[in-house]
Amino acid sequence: MSKFLKRLDWKLSLKIAIGSAISYYLTVMLNKALNQPLGQIGGLWAVISTTLIIQTHLGGSYRAAWIRFLGTVIGVIIGASFTRVFEGNALWLGIAILCTSLLTNLFGLKDTTRLSCFTAALVMILWSLTPNENPWLYGLFRIIDSVIGIVIGVLISIVLWPIKGHQLIINELDMGYKSLNQAYTSNQSTELLNDHLFRSRVIFNESSFEYTAKVKQELQNSIHQLEMLSLQLQNIQQHPSIKGHPYLFKLKIDTSYLLDHLHDNETQNAINRLNETITEFKKSESSVSSSDQLLFSQLCLQQAQKLSQIIN
Repeated sequence: MSKFLKRLDWKLSLKIAIGSAISYYLTVMLNKALNQPLGQIGGLWAVISTTLIIQTHLGGSYRAAWIRFLGTVIGVIIGASFTRVFEGNALWLGIAILCTSLLTNLFGLKDTTRLSCFTAALVMILWSLTPNENPWLYGLFRIIDSVIGIVIGVLISIVLWPIKGHQLIINELDMGYKSLNQAYTSNQSTELLNDHLFRSRVIFNESSFEYTAKVKQELQNSIHQLEMLSLQLQNIQQHPSIKGHPYLFKLKIDTSYLLDHLHDNETQNAINRLNETITEFKKSESSVSSSDQLLFSQLCLQQAQKLSQIIN
């Protein structure tokens, strides 16, 4: 049952539904109070903003809010300008969208390009429903509608089941280390590990607005370190160490144990065990072919210590 509910992602769905209903109601009421015609259009703008803002984690919502706001402002300025001068027709609509796309790319705002073009087009098209209204005033009210939707979306994300992007990254890294351990002990492919790394990078980029500079650097280093471990494991699998080395089997067992207990009560014990084994391994006469294994274990130990500091 829990797997079924997780697959439905009912919390995110409920957040979007509640946020959309609230933003629509407030915006329609505001438009009525200000004697704005077609208040439902304003409600539609607010609902679009809310559904775009509410993401699976807070960092993603913050980023989406900023992109939505910039996209709306840019699109309204260009859409209202073209409507004011040329009114709305297919030719000028196409030229307005072209100019919007070029300008956002020119100023390094590529994330806002689609939203800006979409907004410019909506301003030019929907203005025709109330052609007696000043395009600039119409655009201003659409910005207000969008801001209401953005604010409601952010508040819902914070109040209802908030999930921090950094928590999701830690979870992905945890699953990544379990996949690393499975590939390590069973000599399997690192494909599943690479999937977790990819998702970690995606969440990290989406939730960059959430972190302080220190946390951002720590998370980036953690992801990079797991990538290095993945490469090192592939190197071990291609050049296996000599099985007869006296401490090699113990080194492998203790490394595997650490990877399997990164986020529980056994973490510190696992760190101490591996640290002692590495020390014993260094004192012994290690062969050149065992150096890859030693490096891999040392990297695992260093990363476990760093992760332990981040979590605590």
